[in-house]
Amino acid sequence: MNSINVSMSKKLKVKMPGRNIMIPIAVILMILILVVTFLPKKAYAENLQRGNKTVTSVQIESGNTLWSIAKEYYTEDCGSFNSYVEEIKRANGLDSDEIHAGCYLIVPYYEGI
Repeated sequence: MNSINVSMSKKLKVKMPGRNIMIPIAVILMILILVVTFLPKKAYAENLQRGNKTVTSVQIESGNTLWSIAKEYYTEDCGSFNSYVEEIKRANGLDSDEIHAGCYLIVPYYEGI
């Protein structure tokens, strides 16, 4: 009997339809993971340098001005001195710099670290 030798050595290439898009998606995911991982730490470190912002209540004494009280609590963490005075005015609902002895002011300030 004659034997017939049939060779089936063709290689089949299977193409994965989404392979070309998987690499860019993986790169984007890695970038997002890095951004999410490192941004909060930077923001947290900036907050540590400032100290904690808090408020106190101050009774206005005769001779006090809004500016003299602001000077007692002002630090560079507050920004400019003028903006700090404006912040005190906003916290107390003041339209002017006029204050009266015996009244109380809410004064925001930064606690030391």
